[in-house]
Amino acid sequence: MQDLAGKVAVITGAGSGIGEGIARAAASAGMHVVVADIDMQKAEAVAADIGEHAMACKVDVSSLASVESLREAALQRFGAVHLLCNNAGVWIGALMHDADIKDWQYLINVNLYGVIHGVKAFLPLLVKQGEGDIS
Repeated sequence: MQDLAGKVAVITGAGSGIGEGIARAAASAGMHVVVADIDMQKAEAVAADIGEHAMACKVDVSSLASVESLREAALQRFGAVHLLCNNAGVWIGALMHDADIKDWQYLINVNLYGVIHGVKAFLPLLVKQGEGDIS
């Protein structure tokens, strides 16, 4: 994709940090932006600041159903998706030898399965459209 103007970007973890930066950069490039985050208040604040070409969506990337709902919301609002940025990620803030198995499961569910769910939910759409990127 050379010309980003008018294209649609879906960015997970966009309520803060790197994801927010990606969302703002996409908007600056003229893209419509879906600001997706597990924290809806943060997503709404970023989308509101970006303006009318952005929407906020609550998503839990550890859930395939939630990511599929994100895809449907983006399609309903903008009619297409051209970029999925699988940015959402977590850390537990502890040494891994002190981590409980639930900490490991949390990390894997978000950091690994979140990406898998994004690819599973969005790749067929991008193939059908004949264009798009996943990062």
